[in-house]
Amino acid sequence: RSFFIIIKESETKMSKRVLIVDDETCFRNVLEYSLEKAGYITSIAVNGQEAMELLRKEKPHTMLLDINMPVMDEDLVAEKIKNKLANDYMIKPVEIEVLFEKMDNLMGSIA
Repeated sequence: RSFFIIIKESETKMSKRVLIVDDETCFRNVLEYSLEKAGYITSIAVNGQEAMELLRKEKPHTMLLDINMPVMDEDLVAEKIKNKLANDYMIKPVEIEVLFEKMDNLMGSIA
């Protein structure tokens, strides 16, 4: 299984708000713990509908989005397209250090 890393160009490199969208509890918990330990502010969504609500409400800089979830509505797909589909992707299981490296590289190239 894969997931996308989506980073908004309009935000500054210093933004630390990350939305984790995944239906796997264990994977979400590992990402949330690791990101918060590294100083990120996280929000969690377990399906596309929740993700859309949090995108509108919290305006995260980065979204880690599972591509195979039970509720993946067309609004979320449209949001992905609006954000240029994705800046990168990874295959699960994910090494946290590699994820952080990819996020840092993407933020540096966008900021």
